[in-house]
Amino acid sequence: MVIVIFSVLMLWFLFKVFTIGLDAAWGITKILFIGVLLPVILIVLVIVGFIYIALPILFILFVFSLLKKIF
Repeated sequence: MVIVIFSVLMLWFLFKVFTIGLDAAWGITKILFIGVLLPVILIVLVIVGFIYIALPILFILFVFSLLKKIF
């Protein structure tokens, strides 16, 4: 009986550790994408000549950030 309780609690603990790890990985991915990758993509689009694509993306992100701060 003790082994069954121990096994169930161990599985619960491993599940919690796994979910915390996924949350941390998702946070790091968001920071890297917004802080590093997105500006690099926009700069490359402008350098290559796709400014008509880069400006609407920048405008959409600007509006989204304003709405996020308001609400």
